[in-house]
Amino acid sequence: MVVVSAVVYVKATYPVYISGHVQFVNKTNQSKIKGLEILAKSGDHHLAQTQVDSLGNYQLTFIPDGYNVFDFYYFGNGFDTTLIKSVKGFDDQLVEWNLTL
Repeated sequence: MVVVSAVVYVKATYPVYISGHVQFVNKTNQSKIKGLEILAKSGDHHLAQTQVDSLGNYQLTFIPDGYNVFDFYYFGNGFDTTLIKSVKGFDDQLVEWNLTL
């Protein structure tokens, strides 16, 4: 009789909450802020997407488990999909990230 046992380690997955404010360097674009889309991706995986409100505020929530690099984009309201920044991991679950585009 052979007895096989295994220990399986499950990595805990906790969501990352990102919130912040968006503003444009070019103030003439500020009127296009409401409805602007913010997108989080890792490779070809769509992780989260949200719309910016009329005050320029946004919130994103996603679980980063299994992904190493996170790409953030904005688009909509006449703007092509544009990379904001690539990030390698998060130090905290609660992230405040104000964006100047």
